[in-house]
Amino acid sequence: MAAVTGRSVVFVTGNAKKLEEVIQILGDKFPCKLVAKKIDLPEYQGEPDEISIQKCKEAARQVQGPVIVEDTCLCFNALGGLPGPYIKWFLDKLKPEGLHRMLAGFEDKSAYALCTFAYSTGQPDEPVLLFRGKTLVCKAQAHPLRVKLYLHVGPGILVGIPVSSLTVSNKRMQSFQKK
Repeated sequence: MAAVTGRSVVFVTGNAKKLEEVIQILGDKFPCKLVAKKIDLPEYQGEPDEISIQKCKEAARQVQGPVIVEDTCLCFNALGGLPGPYIKWFLDKLKPEGLHRMLAGFEDKSAYALCTFAYSTGQPDEPVLLFRGKTLVCKAQAHPLRVKLYLHVGPGILVGIPVSSLTVSNKRMQSFQKK
């Protein structure tokens, strides 16, 4: 794998706040400088990992160098993981209230938010590396909290999905799991 220590890596985003957040998460020990660049990428279809890999490869092709892309999914267990990577379009058409109504007929209202970072060195013959973080949302036990699950769904757009019948689990997965 090509060394990138000390080099710039393009973080594909048009959202300056998202870049600040990622830099803060990575901390001072991260060996590269992250530089934001807005790139129009196709909206790929498939499973979350497949989509992240395709987006990362295309971004690396356009940049001609190392890149990181990020994708966020909201996955309802009762719906077999849907809407998953298509949450942006579900929210656009159904609004948060519609998502809640979709689960009305299901006893299991648990879900998870999945954040995937994909990294490419920019070399087409090298594999894309995936890093995942998962936040569990589970059915309320004794005292349901009124919370919102916040998702980035576009440049400068943060949507709060009310989950009054759910509560965020304290089993937050702190580290990203390398594939």
